[in-house]
Amino acid sequence: MKAIGVSPAMYNFIRSFLSNQYIEVRRKGVLSRRTQVDMGVLQGSVVSPLLLTLLLADLGKGVRGDTVVTAYKDDIALWRKSRHRRPKKNSAQHKPELRRFQEQVDVVVAQLNSLGFTLSAKKIVYMPMHLAGYNSGIYPGWNLKNICGTPVEPAKSVRYLGVLF
Repeated sequence: MKAIGVSPAMYNFIRSFLSNQYIEVRRKGVLSRRTQVDMGVLQGSVVSPLLLTLLLADLGKGVRGDTVVTAYKDDIALWRKSRHRRPKKNSAQHKPELRRFQEQVDVVVAQLNSLGFTLSAKKIVYMPMHLAGYNSGIYPGWNLKNICGTPVEPAKSVRYLGVLF
């Protein structure tokens, strides 16, 4: 935090804010036992979104080529511009493209893991598409090899930040 100009007083505030946090849940009038929160930030706090923004500020550093990383809160997307004008079914020209994209995905997954994030394979979506409105179709062999230990099959559509693609 020092590298981005956070003062010692603000650092101490943030450290205190994140330390010794406890939660209780009330359900149907019954209060749960008090449990210490040992990871994450408190939901609903005005400081929490700022801390997440600071944490993710360098996400995508080291990603190269035509891959771009965008993040809004905890919604993260990777975009890659293909060098080919119009994809062809099962074309060998796309294998290197997919391999390069997998490499960039691996870089971002490693960054997120190093920051302590746990990725959910159930929430990961991959969708090849073309700017001309041509969805590449769901071709055999177009799956990303591995994210969170799980192969990711292409989706026909995806919702990102409320927009359906």
